[in-house]
Amino acid sequence: MSEIPPCTSKIAEAAESQAARLKIQGAAGTGKTLALAYRVKHLVESGVDASDILVVVMSRNSQQRFADLLDEIGVEQEISVKPVHEIFVDTLSTPHAIESTCSPIPRKSSSWRT
Repeated sequence: MSEIPPCTSKIAEAAESQAARLKIQGAAGTGKTLALAYRVKHLVESGVDASDILVVVMSRNSQQRFADLLDEIGVEQEISVKPVHEIFVDTLSTPHAIESTCSPIPRKSSSWRT
């Protein structure tokens, strides 16, 4: 494992924010993933049940790297980390998921051609 960079003041600010949603953006290597990992750690330490936390990542490779990062910063609880495509598969394989979340789009005419 590589050495974990220290938690900077900006990362701590994001991790400890009381906001329900955060938008963290920056160039590669600026600490976005580390900020998210510390955010998860802060939530768990603040009493949020680990089963209520879902981290969505872009790939299976990212999934494993993020899970390893959580271990490295001392998050002992099992956190659900899933790649985005797995979320889609889970949703689509749930019976009636589409019917319960989508409503028909009204049409102006019966033909799609104008």
